[in-house]
Amino acid sequence: MLGSQSISTGNPSGQEPVSGTTTISGTFLTPDPISVEWRIGRGEWQEISVSSSQEYTAVDWSVNWDTTQLEDGFHRIAVQGRDQSGVISDELRRTVEVDNFPPAPDLSIYGSISVEEYGVRVEDAYVNTFLEVRADIRNNGDADAEYVVVHLHE
Repeated sequence: MLGSQSISTGNPSGQEPVSGTTTISGTFLTPDPISVEWRIGRGEWQEISVSSSQEYTAVDWSVNWDTTQLEDGFHRIAVQGRDQSGVISDELRRTVEVDNFPPAPDLSIYGSISVEEYGVRVEDAYVNTFLEVRADIRNNGDADAEYVVVHLHE
């Protein structure tokens, strides 16, 4: 039977991070659909069986995806459909962010650290004097950093 093919993905949208077990779902329109294949990144294709009693139809498909098996970060989902005659649809790709770890600060020091006694280098300072420590610290995490403690060692 002749007819055009199209495949769509409704979930996840790619607009919000996903975590835990999430559903990947969409619709496949084709003559005599038999399966939808999906993969993450360049992994192996996995098959989702679909069926319809009509010759040319749109079928809904879905699969549960355990995101805890991957590192946090951005990952590409790819899907494609196959019909009874073996014709494969175009591959549809969507990038999603996986975020399973709880929010946490991630502090990094940028540039150099300077230690002075009111403009005098620390090497020229006397014992028991107050020192001024300057550093640029950036929070690259996904939560506010609170109660940051700095330990200075001799």
